[in-house]
Amino acid sequence: MCVNSVWFWGPGYAPTTATRTFSHVYTDDVLMSGAAQATHAACTPVPSGCEGVNCEGDVLIVLRGAQGPVQYGDTLAWSAFLEALVAAWLTPLKERLARDQIQELVIGGDRGPMFRLTRRDLWRFWRAWR
Repeated sequence: MCVNSVWFWGPGYAPTTATRTFSHVYTDDVLMSGAAQATHAACTPVPSGCEGVNCEGDVLIVLRGAQGPVQYGDTLAWSAFLEALVAAWLTPLKERLARDQIQELVIGGDRGPMFRLTRRDLWRFWRAWR
């Protein structure tokens, strides 16, 4: 017997307590919006770029544009997503980090490692890779 999906249905119980990790969550994902609501964090849709993000406090930005191209092996769409990601998000966030407007930038995927960058890390381009 092979199970290829599980469908959750029926009423559930909301947790009575939830720890608030982020002061603000930017997401277009329904599940993440619900998690933000459960922790009483402010939640708004993802803006088109970094300029619309208030980086005060611990902020979570959920970008979901890569999922379709990866699942379908669409290299052109994946490449376009990466170019837009660098232009609209990574470069402006790096500049905010360099100007000390944000203390730390954590970048992670749903299945990969997480990268933590601080202002000091911007000067480590000369270090040898191990």
